[in-house]
Amino acid sequence: MLLWLAIAIFTVIAVLAVVLPLLREGKPVDSRENYDAAVYRRQLDELERDREAGRIGPEEAEAARAEIGRRLIAADRREAARTAAAGGGFRRAATAAIALVGIPLIGLGLYLAQGSPGLPDEPLQARLGDAPDSKNISLLVGRVEDHLARNPDDTRGWEVLAPVYSRLGRPVDAARAYRNVIRLGGSTPARQTALGEALVMASGGIVTDEARKAFEASAESGAELDSDTAKARFYLALAMEQEGNNEGATTALHALLDDAPADAAWRPAIEETVARIERAEKDTAAALFAKPNKPALGPLRENAPSARADAGAPPAATPTRGPSQEEMDAAGAMAPEDRMAMIEGMVDNLADRLEKKPDDADGWMQLVRSYAVLGRREDAAEAARTALASVSDTEKRREIAQLAQDLRLPGMEEMTQ
Repeated sequence: MLLWLAIAIFTVIAVLAVVLPLLREGKPVDSRENYDAAVYRRQLDELERDREAGRIGPEEAEAARAEIGRRLIAADRREAARTAAAGGGFRRAATAAIALVGIPLIGLGLYLAQGSPGLPDEPLQARLGDAPDSKNISLLVGRVEDHLARNPDDTRGWEVLAPVYSRLGRPVDAARAYRNVIRLGGSTPARQTALGEALVMASGGIVTDEARKAFEASAESGAELDSDTAKARFYLALAMEQEGNNEGATTALHALLDDAPADAAWRPAIEETVARIERAEKDTAAALFAKPNKPALGPLRENAPSARADAGAPPAATPTRGPSQEEMDAAGAMAPEDRMAMIEGMVDNLADRLEKKPDDADGWMQLVRSYAVLGRREDAAEAARTALASVSDTEKRREIAQLAQDLRLPGMEEMTQ
């Protein structure tokens, strides 16, 4: 109903804008013909005065009067013809009537043909919930960016733009926006958590030092446990796991579960993460000492010496023995802290044995891989360097170098080229 009322009002305005000038009488303007006729009449008056004063004879006066009269008649005829050609009030009235009826009819016809008069009203909230068009979103983001370029201290603008960046897969821009929000509007758990999440996304899932500081600021804010502070504590536990501190990660996650409400929507995700870490701990002993598959050496093999070239090399030392199946089963049944202590002890024993038998290539590869799994990457790189200097078998040295390259150990780039 409101739509049709609005249409009617705007139609009346449009019709009046056309009709009123047509109905209004214009200010009369003398034409050239009227001016000529007035001149001829004045000439007739002057001619009559000259005849009465005797300045012109009767015959000359009569001839002049006939010529002026002829010109006056011609001017009157031209004025009559012009008036007939221009039309009068009837034509203006006809034009106004056509506009009054035609404009609404044409507009209504176009609306019925191209519009949607039967489409029901849609509330604003429903329209906001629709999936946005990507082109429109990009256009809106561009406008907000232009606004912020001119007004860099607009906290509200950055706060609106930051989550949009995250949804568009632009975590670096999202992190920059959240930094500005915190700088201008102050720190809150929600803002610090959002900044940390953007940084984790930008680093491919790694909890960087800056992300850790953001999560710590959120978790230590003293606010009541909610989804934001819970996320911050979860990511801090994830950082411990990425550093190889599985025990600390599970302890932090168990504490989070103890503090969480029983009906929290994110409890199942935390419980699943705890179970995954604990399963990984039980399999660590077997994973550490499992004999790795022979790596694909790629370009290194192209220039590898033949078997004959190494025929005179001394025989490799007897491979260093790993833990037995019974030892691994016993490790799986231990408490996490005892199991980790046992694993560390076995790795240290392997390192001691390799000092006595430095030509054991398989043992060195087990040690390098063990250090890498435990997160001791510097020790893994040092073990790889020692192995390359100690093992006499050229083919085995290439395998050790390839393993160091696959693990991306620090300081090994030049040695593995």
